[in-house]
Amino acid sequence: MTNRLHAAFLACLVSILGGVPRLTAQPTQPIQVSTFTHYTYGPSGNGFWSTDFSIVSTSTEDVAAELDFFDSTGKPQDVPPSLGTGNKVVFTIPPLGTQEIELNGQDSSTLEDGFAQLQIFQGTATGGEIFTFDSADGAPLFSVPVELSGPGDTFISQATAGTGLALVNLDTTNALGVEVDINNADGSSAGSATLSVGPFNHASLNLNTLFTDIEPTFQGSVFVHASAPTLQALAIGVQTSGSSFEAFAYPNVIFSSLAASFSGTFSVINGPDLGATGTLTISNIAPINTNTFSATVTSVFQGKTYTDNAVNFQSSIAPPDLPVVDFVDCRTDLLFPYVGGYNLRPNAKTTSPLRLDGVVSLRESFVRIEP
Repeated sequence: MTNRLHAAFLACLVSILGGVPRLTAQPTQPIQVSTFTHYTYGPSGNGFWSTDFSIVSTSTEDVAAELDFFDSTGKPQDVPPSLGTGNKVVFTIPPLGTQEIELNGQDSSTLEDGFAQLQIFQGTATGGEIFTFDSADGAPLFSVPVELSGPGDTFISQATAGTGLALVNLDTTNALGVEVDINNADGSSAGSATLSVGPFNHASLNLNTLFTDIEPTFQGSVFVHASAPTLQALAIGVQTSGSSFEAFAYPNVIFSSLAASFSGTFSVINGPDLGATGTLTISNIAPINTNTFSATVTSVFQGKTYTDNAVNFQSSIAPPDLPVVDFVDCRTDLLFPYVGGYNLRPNAKTTSPLRLDGVVSLRESFVRIEP
């Protein structure tokens, strides 16, 4: 089994929009852009790859979208004539409707791969990709769905020696420095390597081509650290046996790293303690998944110290240089009296945001939680 065959199979699931392929004029500016880290279609070894984009509208209005395809150097990649013209598939989808857009492996005489961007001009939707490998006579051998991910500067996944890794640098101007670390199942280091991904470029590889001395029986994890939060990444399991192989999905986590802790002050804006002040510290920050962190929140108020566990949601649409992190209270006993500063409650009373170290914006001001 060639390294090309392994790497060619990578993929990514991403939030997007869209629907029935249809050539229509779109507004000039998209309201959202999502990136599929990898696609592939065409003949490979004793079979061929296909990529199926599955799209579901979450909107009560028509969704207008455009799916643009690029090769590994970021240049436009023409799609099969059955889907559109040039590198674009322009489509709409009715409210709450669904649609699939397939890059069929039998439509190409050569193996094509790269990445795609979905631009949404109206409405909302979600979706993903499914990679299918069929035998030469068209019998399906296996398919690999991959969960949605967004950009960040740190990527984590389970890994084996043959794991396929796809990377995209979303920065259209600057190259992205990337460090790839692999760890054994006991957490000990199994190797480290560096590479550079050019501006708006795509790279795909197998771990055993980057780490040529890796044991074939390696089981562990892969960590990818980027020099900027413009990395989009995907890992897929690959298991070989003789001349055959099987691919399968791994849980992927990508996020923008945060400082170890943040601290700031708050003031009470209502209730019997109006005007009183206290301090807030968020520490022990650790990722749970792509958009979620856990943390310990400590408040000192009127001579007493209160400690609480918390989780957050990290907005995927925040500017890369200012991730918005809102910590949400997990407790129900109200023993922690002032949590409005990190509790996302739509009806919370607000004043000016509390900014901690110029990075984290706690968008809800502190309010008294009344029994």
